Amino acid sequence: ASSRAALDLAKSNERIYALVGTHPHEAKYYDQATRQEYKKMAQEEKVVGIGEIGLDYYYEFSDREVQKKVFIDQINLAKELGLPIVIHSRDAVEDTYQILFEHAQGMKVLLHAFSESWEVAQRYLDLGFFISMGGVVTFKNANKLLRVGENVPLDRLVLETDSPYLTPTPYRGKRNQPAYTHYVADKLGELKDMD
Repeated sequence: ASSRAALDLAKSNERIYALVGTHPHEAKYYDQATRQEYKKMAQEEKVVGIGEIGLDYYYEFSDREVQKKVFIDQINLAKELGLPIVIHSRDAVEDTYQILFEHAQGMKVLLHAFSESWEVAQRYLDLGFFISMGGVVTFKNANKLLRVGENVPLDRLVLETDSPYLTPTPYRGKRNQPAYTHYVADKLGELKDMD
């Protein structure tokens, strides 16, 4: 339902595009009918990728093995359709990396809301993937992300809001919105010693 809503929103505004896919929280509900629906939606020109897909071991709303199977199946769907993928990974660093290493090399891959260390980022950059950073980099306790922000090449960096979550300082704790993305850009510029 959220993928259909995203597509409807994208169709209503020329500047908005959509992803379709099953988030790991909902992996237990994914089936071949869902896959076929994504395949159909992906024929729309406003659909530009499959996502957020991946693994979430923090909440584990779906069994880990189910999450892995659904993740791999959606990677394969994206390959069939020639679309990029957007990855959600929480408390699942090694399993996420292993699945992407085995199944997604050569694809366009964006690590959404990246919150891992520079060493992990380097492993993904070595695979040709992109790193997306949002409001968390502005938080006082974002120590490991500061090194990522300093070092990730600009041509592999994407800025994001993750609205309505992960609102940057000075609005942390309030609802996030795209208008706040410049706070992320400002922080990354500071880390890279550029405007």
